[in-house]
Amino acid sequence: MAERSEIIAKDTRYRESYDIVTSRAVAKLDTLLELAMPLTKVGGYFIAFKRPGIEQEINEAMPALKILGGKIHRIEDIHIKDILEPISLIFIEKIMPSPDLYPRRPGVPKKRPLSERQNKQQG
Repeated sequence: MAERSEIIAKDTRYRESYDIVTSRAVAKLDTLLELAMPLTKVGGYFIAFKRPGIEQEINEAMPALKILGGKIHRIEDIHIKDILEPISLIFIEKIMPSPDLYPRRPGVPKKRPLSERQNKQQG
């Protein structure tokens, strides 16, 4: 199936039905969480591929992680033959259902990440 995650995560056939969801490093972690966690079933894992040195990005994503029902399980740095840079795999366990509001419509998670929304509420 070739469809945006914002669309398929609203479909009850797919929502919270996958044991493992993965992503490439195509966006910031808070955006990836909003796109992937609604597809991940409780007890399953979202695995984000990121570059090493992402501690600040993880800290910024903590509000999204809490809202979407996940917790960091572990982070592993791996080296793949013929790829110069190491890769960090962030294993995020889904511990509670994601609110039905998420993901928001296509394009919104990247334009207005949950971390920015949380910062505005606190300010």
